[in-house]
Amino acid sequence: MGNEGTIYHTDDSGLTWKIQNSGPCEELWGVYFTDRLNGWVTGNSFYRGGIVLHTSDGGITWEQQYRRPPENISGLFKVYFSDRNNGWITTLRGTLLHTTDGGEHWKEKNIDTYDDLIGIYFTDPLNGWIVGGRWKSSIILHTVDGGNNWKKQNSGVLKPLMAVYFIDKNNGWAVGDGGIIIHSSDGGNNWKIQYENKKESMTDVYFLDKNNGFVTGVEGTIFHTCDGGITWKKTEKDSHLMGIYFSDQKNGWIAGGMEDNGELKGVILHTIDGGVNWEYEEKNIPGLLIDIYFTDEKRGWAAGGTPASEKYKAHNDGSGIILYTDDGGNNWKTIFRSLRPESGR
Repeated sequence: MGNEGTIYHTDDSGLTWKIQNSGPCEELWGVYFTDRLNGWVTGNSFYRGGIVLHTSDGGITWEQQYRRPPENISGLFKVYFSDRNNGWITTLRGTLLHTTDGGEHWKEKNIDTYDDLIGIYFTDPLNGWIVGGRWKSSIILHTVDGGNNWKKQNSGVLKPLMAVYFIDKNNGWAVGDGGIIIHSSDGGNNWKIQYENKKESMTDVYFLDKNNGFVTGVEGTIFHTCDGGITWKKTEKDSHLMGIYFSDQKNGWIAGGMEDNGELKGVILHTIDGGVNWEYEEKNIPGLLIDIYFTDEKRGWAAGGTPASEKYKAHNDGSGIILYTDDGGNNWKTIFRSLRPESGR
């Protein structure tokens, strides 16, 4: 198989593995489901480009829907569907991928910017925002026509933004490097800094309502506000925290990872009291978990992997992993894993 990897499937929590099909080794960055069966995952490989995977059976099997070659500056980040047919994927250097047929076809849409596009969120099929940046710049894009046109908004900060979340067409938050949390109350026309700490880096944001919200940080920080961001309370964990999602007002999950003897171990934290307390559900997943998504209080998926780096053992070209739970996180099963043949599996 050369530099290609092998995808393994398990249906008994990893006790046994079956070869599913030959496939690429990617670090997976984004996961999104429109219902309990139909979902998409985005991934990257430094040597072979970006990939979009799709499942129509809840993750039992995955098919490649799109491949972006590495010469195209191919990093694919977050995936978001504003409805069952219309989906978006953020990429490097001002390029979006868009589908109008549930991923059967993906077309590139170039935005007039050199900035990387990373976080994306829609409040409805028409109104959406994208955030990103590059080095000492940030960008916010807004659409009111379902993505046909994107208009730049002024963030007021000079750091890349990683994630954005709006609870309605007016009230939203964006977070990013430099410990930045910014807020808008007018649909993004104006943004104000609510929190900033240059020693921190924010990765994701989620709000339950206009008052209660959460922000995760690479340094293991969980920020919680009960007043719409006027004040923030910080909790610290011994992990790199990457993605957050709530299925209801009480139940939420955070995906991330920690370094352990030269390897990345994925972690999942869970709250059952609306974020007052967070406890580890998993601490020994093979690879950093980057994104997490739930369709209801029981069914959820987490995606991640190990980046292409000499730093991490046996993962010099990256690897991908997808986990699934159907009991609210009490048990997580590995339903997809891509590995290089020489990694020893």
